[in-house]
Amino acid sequence: MVGVVLKPNLAPTDTLAYVTETGQQKTIDLSDGSKIFLNTASHVEVRYGPRARTIKLLSGEAFFDVAKDRN
Repeated sequence: MVGVVLKPNLAPTDTLAYVTETGQQKTIDLSDGSKIFLNTASHVEVRYGPRARTIKLLSGEAFFDVAKDRN
């Protein structure tokens, strides 16, 4: 399992799950301007907290284009 923690100034929300099926790829645009490129048969969870964003790669492969913290 891989986790990435960043510190955007975002309000807390629930955990968001993103999944791709076999043969499918997906680009996810996050609210801070970052992007997740999710490869085939992959699953990530994104959780926003009051001081951090946590991304867990539960299966498969993901690439990240992380936006610079504006602060």
